[in-house]
Amino acid sequence: MVLPETITEDILSRLDVKSILRSKSVCKTWCHLISTLRFQQLHRSRSGNHPLFLYRSTQFFYNPLPHHPFSYAFVSVDASGAVRSRFTVKVDDPIKLLVSSSCGLVCFASQFCIYVCNPATRQILELPPCPPRTSIAGFGFGYLDSINGCKVVRFISHGSRGRIECSVATLSAANYPTSWRVLNEGCPYLVEEFNYPVLVNDHIYWKIDRKTTHQPLRRSNDYILCFNLRQEKFSVVTHPPDWRDDGNSLHLADLGGMLCMVEITSSQVVVWMLKDHRSSFWYKGGLIAIQGIIDRRLIGEVKGLKNGEIIFSSFANILLFYDTKKKTFRHVKLPFRSSEFGIYWETLFFPRINNS
Repeated sequence: MVLPETITEDILSRLDVKSILRSKSVCKTWCHLISTLRFQQLHRSRSGNHPLFLYRSTQFFYNPLPHHPFSYAFVSVDASGAVRSRFTVKVDDPIKLLVSSSCGLVCFASQFCIYVCNPATRQILELPPCPPRTSIAGFGFGYLDSINGCKVVRFISHGSRGRIECSVATLSAANYPTSWRVLNEGCPYLVEEFNYPVLVNDHIYWKIDRKTTHQPLRRSNDYILCFNLRQEKFSVVTHPPDWRDDGNSLHLADLGGMLCMVEITSSQVVVWMLKDHRSSFWYKGGLIAIQGIIDRRLIGEVKGLKNGEIIFSSFANILLFYDTKKKTFRHVKLPFRSSEFGIYWETLFFPRINNS
């Protein structure tokens, strides 16, 4: 008895990536089915309800002899803190930052190179490095349904008073002839180097490096740089008019599909929500009491989940989850200590790039 293709597709799309890849060898029909874009999109939509957390070890191993002398250990855990997988990445230079996206891929960068990784399949793509005598001044990355692929954005600064170059690499599952494209429009501001960018509704946001002497602020309250992935255009968002920089830790985050400024004080977390991008209209969306629950000095990155929870990473070996509906916290113990993590879910998608 042969099951209808729709039923086979429904069953297989509920499996983890490792099991799906094994299923490709069962028969030609299954292999073809699993290779279709429709199946991959169905699987990604279902696995998106089961987020995983990818951590990079703060320690690395150096061997001057191999082609890729720096080795980093990555560990994937689920929402209960259980380890799902471990793997090692070898690169030419020390990794500076790990960034997650909406497509199940993660992106990390060194001073000169950017890498795209599928943690589920352990595939890694190294993008063409920076031109000689230059380095990465910032980067971002996001998936676009309209192209069934993702775009990587890279900033390169040419001197203390020079132009900030912006390049884009378009990556797709198809073999499109894409590489770095230098945009005519340069980046208007330097961003905080290797600070976490945030992807919200096809827009990437960075905090502007307001301490640099590269160029004066055009407006004293310019605070966030925005890049529209579809139109490949820049804009600038000002900070809330009644917000003051008191030296508190501040993160950008996607919470419920909205860009938020998350400020962490000694006693509470203040969430500012961007209601209108064009007018930079902010709404003070909520206060979360943390005094006696966690030391703010231990809080690292802030992220949001689809179910409405907010995650605070920690320099201790815990993940702190906050339920915005119940207004309660829960702790998840980790088998290691790391403040940097990326949220992803299993996917079969992996891009190709042709450097010609």
